[in-house]
Amino acid sequence: MCGAIGPVLFIVVSLALGATRSGYSAWHTYVSMLSLGEGGGMMVANFIAGGALLIAFAVGLRRIGYGWAAILVGVVGAGTVTAGLFVADPGLGYPPGAPDGVPTAMSQQSAVHYSAGFVASFANVAAAILIARRFGRDPRSAGWARGFGLTAALIFVFYVATVVAGSDGPSLEAVAGVIQRVWILVGFGWLAVLALRSLRELPTQTASV
Repeated sequence: MCGAIGPVLFIVVSLALGATRSGYSAWHTYVSMLSLGEGGGMMVANFIAGGALLIAFAVGLRRIGYGWAAILVGVVGAGTVTAGLFVADPGLGYPPGAPDGVPTAMSQQSAVHYSAGFVASFANVAAAILIARRFGRDPRSAGWARGFGLTAALIFVFYVATVVAGSDGPSLEAVAGVIQRVWILVGFGWLAVLALRSLRELPTQTASV
C-alpha cells in the first residue's frame, strides 16, 4: 500500500504546488525549487513523506522475494528523502530574480540535493531492469517485462533530458520544468503500478510461502 500511495502522493502534491505557487512557472522550473520561498516546507514534507513511503514499499518487496530490486527501490526512497532534507539553490527563475538556469557554482546542500537525485534516478533505472528480467522469466508476464524494460529506458532518457534542459540556455530551459515532470511521472508512476500488481498477487504469494 505504501508503494501505491507514495508515488501518487508525490506526483499530485508536486503538480498542485507548481500550479498554484505565485511567481513560479511549472513549464520552466524544477519541482526542487518549490522547497524555496513561502510554502517551501510543504514541498520538503512531500519529498520526505514520498521517500519514506517508498522505503516502506522496498521492505514489502524484499519480504516477497524481490531481492536486489527491492534494495534499489529503497535507494530511490532514501534519495528522495535526502533531496528533501537538502534544499536546492535558487535557479530556473525561482524565486523571482533567480538565474534562468541551474547555477554551476552551488552550495554544499544543493550539491547533495542534486547528487541524491542522480543516485535515486539510476537506482530506479536499475530496479526497473531487474524487475523486467524477473517478469521475463515467465512467458505469461512477457508484456510486463517489456513494459518495465521500456520504463527503464524512459527514466534514463528523461533524466538526462532534465539535466541538459536545466543548463542548456534559453532553447531548452524554457521547458525544463515540463521535461522534469514527465521524468517524475514515469519514474514514480511505474513504482505505483508495480505496487498495485504486487498487492493483487499477494494472497497467491503468501499461500505459496
